[in-house]
Amino acid sequence: MLDASEANQYLPLLSSLLGGVDAFGKYEDRQLVFEANGAVMAGGDSVTIGTRAEGYTAILPITGPILKYTAECGPRGMDYYSSAIIQAENDPRINSILLVIDSGGGQAFGTQSFTSVIKSVSKPTLAIIHDGMGASAAYWIASSASEGIWATNGTSVIGSIGTMLTLPDFREKMKKEGVTLNQIFADGSPEKGKDIMDALDGNYDPIKKSLLNPINNAFVNAVKESRGSKITNEEVFTGKTYMASEALELGLIDRIGSIQEAVDYLQGQVASKSNFISNHNQQPINSTMKFKLGLSAILAVLGFGAVASEEEAPLVTEERLTALNASLETANQATQEAQAEVARLQGELASAQAASTSLTADRDAWKAKAETYAKGPGASHFVPNAGAPEGGNTEPDQSAIIAGLAHNVELDNNPLFN
Repeated sequence: MLDASEANQYLPLLSSLLGGVDAFGKYEDRQLVFEANGAVMAGGDSVTIGTRAEGYTAILPITGPILKYTAECGPRGMDYYSSAIIQAENDPRINSILLVIDSGGGQAFGTQSFTSVIKSVSKPTLAIIHDGMGASAAYWIASSASEGIWATNGTSVIGSIGTMLTLPDFREKMKKEGVTLNQIFADGSPEKGKDIMDALDGNYDPIKKSLLNPINNAFVNAVKESRGSKITNEEVFTGKTYMASEALELGLIDRIGSIQEAVDYLQGQVASKSNFISNHNQQPINSTMKFKLGLSAILAVLGFGAVASEEEAPLVTEERLTALNASLETANQATQEAQAEVARLQGELASAQAASTSLTADRDAWKAKAETYAKGPGASHFVPNAGAPEGGNTEPDQSAIIAGLAHNVELDNNPLFN
């Protein structure tokens, strides 16, 4: 989790190491503590303080590449920073912690654990990007401070919320030097290191899926948890970096100010919280305090009827308050059960309404069909004339016509045929 520009700065160092050159300088170990009035105290390997009894802001510089472990003769790691923060948390003379950051990022492993330590302390913590970078893993660390993130000037570089892996391939170099690397795997270990080898061969998908994407998701989620309500543009989660002035507009930082202003701010936060606690401290119950006359509902819960005067009102005692609390808990439980029953009945009502709607739709469909059939052939009922031949047949009777013919009439009147 190192910003690309920062990573490129270490390529000459890598080249020097490969060439056997000692490229490391000497690191000076120093922690600073600001008094509330602005005096600075300097220390060595541990956080030290001046002669005051209390009221100090511990200042913890976090500079250079972010490393998980402290090197024996090199830069500090997150294990050291974690110990320093815990020491400041446990020191009663220190009331706040300022993280002074100038780093382009570094190792992903260990960063989440370090941010958990920062979040666990009870004292106010503030991160300030000091005239440099607060990028990648360094920004992850800064985002965990309880009082937010500042920058000392508008040209500090902020962001790089993303994850990358630089994987050098020395195989050709080793081959030129006559060294052949033979990697032999156990029969049951065909997947061991496969994502690394695939990446060296140009197939980056496996290592992105197994390593980079999960780490990146954890990074983004951590920042959203700490600053989600302040972020104004999702673009900041693509790995892009910004000058502090723009980062302020995007919600990546909260303010541009000096280290001294940051210390003053922390001391102000401590004072505000101290005043709040002192003003809201619970006082012992006064044995002569009485319930007010207007609290008839409370008096009824405690078993008292209406009282006519202040003198008749019952005293406020711990026993009565405990009884009142128990009554309220019972009432709350009953309310929750009633709300659950209301929710159940509302569900049943919704189901009944849905069934009713379905039946109404069926009825309307059949009604429409009936209206269609009513307009078709045979829809009207015809009542025949019962007195007419053939039950209402209006056609002439053919047998009567034949009998009425002249020759048939003669035959009918001839006595020979009658």
